[in-house]
Amino acid sequence: MRSDVLAGLGLTAPLEQHLAEYTATLDAGWRQLALRIDEAGPDASVRVVPDGETGRIRLSVQRLEKLGDPPSLIDLRKRVAAMMPVVDLPELLMDVHSWTAMLDAYTHVGGLATRMGQLPVTMAALLVADACDVGLVPVIHAGNQR
Repeated sequence: MRSDVLAGLGLTAPLEQHLAEYTATLDAGWRQLALRIDEAGPDASVRVVPDGETGRIRLSVQRLEKLGDPPSLIDLRKRVAAMMPVVDLPELLMDVHSWTAMLDAYTHVGGLATRMGQLPVTMAALLVADACDVGLVPVIHAGNQR
């Protein structure tokens, strides 16, 4: 059965050889990690330490301190926020619909004609209600018909 599994995985060498290769790769990775941690010195935020209860070696990671935002990033955020228009989501959907007729792509599942005169407005309201997870409550202003 092992030969069938190895053949199915596209492996031609014996199982022991594959396990030995993976073990050597894993061991080399751990040795390289330990070497880099030693090079970082005692101030490193990552260390390999023995576990007091089990005696096993474990990886200890200290919480890193938060870096402050540079003044240029703070300025950029303010500039971008000032450039963004304040638009209601239903209004945005209706504007995009006026350019692309995207809401006309929604049709009756049976291919029948709809009896609704304002199907795009209804579809925009349903999309907003679903996206905002508010349920089927009014999401457009009562007098806002296009």
